[in-house]
Amino acid sequence: MTLYWRQLLAADRVFQEWRSGFIGKDSPVQVFWGSMDLSCVRYSGRVAPAYAGTPPPSCPGWVMAEAESRENASAGFWAGGSAEGSFYAYCYPSPQGYSDGTVSVGYFDTALAEWILPYAEVRASANPEHALLTFLNETYALGADLARWDRTVLEVNPHRLDSQIYRQR
Repeated sequence: MTLYWRQLLAADRVFQEWRSGFIGKDSPVQVFWGSMDLSCVRYSGRVAPAYAGTPPPSCPGWVMAEAESRENASAGFWAGGSAEGSFYAYCYPSPQGYSDGTVSVGYFDTALAEWILPYAEVRASANPEHALLTFLNETYALGADLARWDRTVLEVNPHRLDSQIYRQR
C-alpha cells in the first residue's frame, strides 16, 4: 500500500504541472471513486454526445453519463493495465484518427480504447517526470487537434510570469 501511495504522490506532482498550462475548465487532480484512479480532466467547453459505454466496475452508469457529458481529454493513473499500474489518456468522444495517432511514449490499447503508459516504463526512464509529462501533453494535443479544440483560447504558457515572480532583487 505504501508503494501505491508513493506512486499517487509522484503522479499528482506531474498532473498538477500539466494542469498549469490549461486555462479552460478542468477538474482538480482527484481520486475517481468509480475506478479508484487518480485523474485529471480538461474540457473543450462543448457538449458531448450521450455516454453509451460500459462503466467501470462498481460505478453506476449515471456517474459516467455525468462525467462524460462534456467533450473532454482525460488522463490518470490506475493500479491496472500492467504489473505496477499504468498511466492512461483518452478523449471523449474519441475523435476520428485518435487511436491511429503517434506519440513518443506509450501505446494505444485497442481493448481499453485508451493510450497506456506503464508505470514501470516511466520509473525506468532517465527522467520520469519528463516522460509522464510528454505522454500527457502528446496524447492531449493529438486529441485536441483532431477534435478541433480552440487551443489558443484554452492554453497558456505556465511559465509566463516566472521572470516576474522569481527575478533576482
